[in-house]
Amino acid sequence: MAVGDVVANIVSVAAGGSIVIQPAAGVEWLITNIYIPDGNTSLELYKTDGTTDIKILSLNGSLLNYNFYLTNTYYLKIVNTDTANAYSVGYDGVQTR
Repeated sequence: MAVGDVVANIVSVAAGGSIVIQPAAGVEWLITNIYIPDGNTSLELYKTDGTTDIKILSLNGSLLNYNFYLTNTYYLKIVNTDTANAYSVGYDGVQTR
C-alpha cells in the first residue's frame, strides 16, 4: 500500500470477542469511518497500546466522519460486549505514511 491508498475491512466479531484496527510497523492510518450494525449489537471502542486501554465510547451504531490517527503502537480495539455475534463490523480511512 502507498500513502493515500484506502484502508478498509469488514469482519465479524464473536460474542465477547474483539478486533484491532492496527497498521503495520512504520505505517500510519487515518480512520474516518467505523461501521456498526445500527442497534443490533453492543460494542465498545478503545484506543490502546496493547497494555493500556482508553475507552472512547459504547457503540450501538456507526461513527462517520471522525478522525482516528493510528500507528502500530497506538491503535483501536473494538470489543463486542453482547451475547450475540456482531456481523459486518467495518472501517475505512486512508494510509498517511
